[in-house]
Amino acid sequence: MQEPAEYLIQNYLSVSEAQIIKHLDNITVELLRGKCLILIDKTNQAILCDTSDIPHRNIQESNVEKTIRGGRECFVENLEINLALIQNKVKSNKLRIERLILGTENNADAAIIYLDGVIDPVVLDSIKFKLNRIKNYPMYYARDM
Repeated sequence: MQEPAEYLIQNYLSVSEAQIIKHLDNITVELLRGKCLILIDKTNQAILCDTSDIPHRNIQESNVEKTIRGGRECFVENLEINLALIQNKVKSNKLRIERLILGTENNADAAIIYLDGVIDPVVLDSIKFKLNRIKNYPMYYARDM
């Protein structure tokens, strides 16, 4: 028999990102990011859906850095769009994207992107260690990223 949350996702929800949650420990951060939580009565399950529609700039040519050869797209403020842009350009099964949250106050979304087997594991571990030490990381400008 199918779990209630799984049944609801497959038959009634039409969102691309929905996940089953069994513990509500850190759900506040997800709600602050614009996600929706569906609690299911008489179960220990809930469904977390990404229903946010955050306004953002479209991908366009950079006004700051002109290029003669290669792509003309530039990053925007939305991490999802930036990750999709990278995945579209780097078509390798070695591409790895590890998501993380920077800081404890503003919970900034971030990602470590690398090619598995190409990056030095010691360097990767050092980067992860340093990023995990960040307690409060205010990001006011694009140059801070």
